[in-house]
Amino acid sequence: MIGCELDDPWRGKAADVMQAASDAGVLVLMAGTDVVRIAPSLVISLDEILEGLARLEVALNKALA
Repeated sequence: MIGCELDDPWRGKAADVMQAASDAGVLVLMAGTDVVRIAPSLVISLDEILEGLARLEVALNKALA
């Protein structure tokens, strides 16, 4: 499990990130208004990790632009 703390000027936008990630097909959780939690499967393949990260990048650009 990884907690990614949002820094200024994105503080308070964890819900926006979570929604954008969901729209991109990536499941992330909120751990407060400033932290996005990622909990990948223990049996995830490298290809799945790379695909998830690419989708998460698109979601972050959308939510935090």
